[in-house]
Amino acid sequence: MTRGARTVLGAAMVVILAALIGTLVCPPISERAEPPDPGLTRPLADPEPAPLDLEAAGGRVPLPTASEHTVHIEVIDADARLPLGEAEVELHYLDRAGNELRSPVELEPDGKVRLPSMPTNRYRISVRHAGFFDPPDQVVQVPAVTEPVLRFELRPAATIRGSLRTVDGGEVASGLVQLVRADDGEFHLCPVDPRGDSFHSPPLRAGVWLVEYLEHAGDRPATGVSAHVAVVPRQVLELRLTIQRQGMRPVDDLVPGIEIIG
Repeated sequence: MTRGARTVLGAAMVVILAALIGTLVCPPISERAEPPDPGLTRPLADPEPAPLDLEAAGGRVPLPTASEHTVHIEVIDADARLPLGEAEVELHYLDRAGNELRSPVELEPDGKVRLPSMPTNRYRISVRHAGFFDPPDQVVQVPAVTEPVLRFELRPAATIRGSLRTVDGGEVASGLVQLVRADDGEFHLCPVDPRGDSFHSPPLRAGVWLVEYLEHAGDRPATGVSAHVAVVPRQVLELRLTIQRQGMRPVDDLVPGIEIIG
């Protein structure tokens, strides 16, 4: 084969090879796949947050934050004028669905807190502290013309609490401890906590209180389980009540009565 013929043959093979590669890389229009749906190529959206189980949480949710509205809260001892940084503060409000929500607020040691990101809403603020009377709740509408400053002054109270036992050494597990103020007849019924055979009074005013044990509300006080005790603000009076029920046989010389423990 002459040199010219070899050149022509080589050029022909190059053309055939290029055509073959083009067929493999870019197939005919009739054999090409349909372009993908643009909707299927969009990035996946973030999943929706799991809904809160408000019933299981008792309506208690984290503090809302969504804007630049600020609310200030301060809690102090009304008599000593000292901060109460351990007070329990809660915000009560409605969400857009009308659900009643509660959010706890943690105070600083100086009894103050600044809430800088409160969403637009109407809030009711409640404050509680062991050994103090509950102050009236305060209501604030956010936003306000000026930054709201809510000040709570708590009055110190007395507390009566204690344990219960039966004369045979068994558990009490039920019943009520009745407290009646001698001066004006103010009274409270304190249920016995079966988990520890104990009771705990609400905040009490200073004075003399009659302490009695009842098996059920409306019953006559148990025989021998009655005593007058005096308390003053900030005092926590500890008692022990010994109860005798029908058919019980005392052990260790136990008799019905009320003892002051401390």
